[in-house]
Amino acid sequence: MPKFEVWPTAVADRQLRDLRGETRKNAQKAMDRLERRGCEAADYHLEGDEVERLCVVDLGRDWRMIVAFPETDEVAVILVGRHIEKRRQVDVYRRLYESLGIDLPTITERQGHPPCCPTGEAPVDRNLVDTLIASTQQLRPRTRSRRRRR
Repeated sequence: MPKFEVWPTAVADRQLRDLRGETRKNAQKAMDRLERRGCEAADYHLEGDEVERLCVVDLGRDWRMIVAFPETDEVAVILVGRHIEKRRQVDVYRRLYESLGIDLPTITERQGHPPCCPTGEAPVDRNLVDTLIASTQQLRPRTRSRRRRR
């Protein structure tokens, strides 16, 4: 029986549906782990005042799932995408930071990958989740099928 309720934002739901192959399987396994273990299933948290309560699940290769915690027993999947620094238009971190109107940290500012919940407690922040839902609604999903239609 799941201990944590896991739900995707509207944008993340579209992104999850667009995944294929191994990445799709890895995302489903990640969602299952999040249901069982909450923040302990996330790989690390982001750094910076505005985003330190956001955590990341590595889905393999260059795919990432960004999650947040509106309540102690709730996990919101905010965005799912590729981390490709050289392709600004698809980089999931750049899209996140731009949606929040903040600068992406430089490599020298990053401190590595600190654990998501080092104290064992989820970094709960309902207001951050509400802000992210509002700001990411303006992000169009960038998928292969959309590019083909152009």
